[in-house]
Amino acid sequence: MKKLAKLGNSYAIPIDKKTLQDALLDENAKFNIQVLPGGGLLIQSVEEIDRKEVENRYKKISKKYNNLLKRLADS
Repeated sequence: MKKLAKLGNSYAIPIDKKTLQDALLDENAKFNIQVLPGGGLLIQSVEEIDRKEVENRYKKISKKYNNLLKRLADS
């Protein structure tokens, strides 16, 4: 159970190091926070997408399957 802590003009939910480690997260983790219609919050950790890696993989797949993709587009 956590209690909000005042942080400047905002509030924060302090998360101890042990909890982060148990969740396989670190201090650089990013979170998605949703306000639930019935009240309360849903907090989930999210992984950031490495755009450069996605682009590199897309280029490799496009190059490897270029002819197949063209045939599929033509049919």
